[in-house]
Amino acid sequence: MKKTIIILIVLALIALFAYVFMIGGDVAEDSQLDETPSENVEDTEAAGTIVSVDTDQVAADGPAFVTVLQEDETEVVVAVPSMGINLCPAQENIADVFELEAGDEVEVRGRVDSGFEGAIVPCESADHYLRIVE
Repeated sequence: MKKTIIILIVLALIALFAYVFMIGGDVAEDSQLDETPSENVEDTEAAGTIVSVDTDQVAADGPAFVTVLQEDETEVVVAVPSMGINLCPAQENIADVFELEAGDEVEVRGRVDSGFEGAIVPCESADHYLRIVE
């Protein structure tokens, strides 16, 4: 009787692992982004007045989001990575997000990133920047 129960438990565990493995593969395939290769992506520039600076996600290695109101009254969002910022080719050209305030005039150059819902990420090239205009 005990052997039968042990065999049933082992079979149930094998079935569970097989199910998780199969579902995991489907999730991985579904989550792949249809992204344009980076060599075909153009840099984007924007300038304007900071409306808000959101650093809430930085504590969890997320990006800081800086919302900028441009002269034509459109808003753009700049996503400044916190995790891996030391590896960013433009690190020296990116203003400290903790020193930015609403009302500051800034300029940004970067790439629009679908992973950040269309925000400009100034970290793909040494030519990128986020700087205060004085």
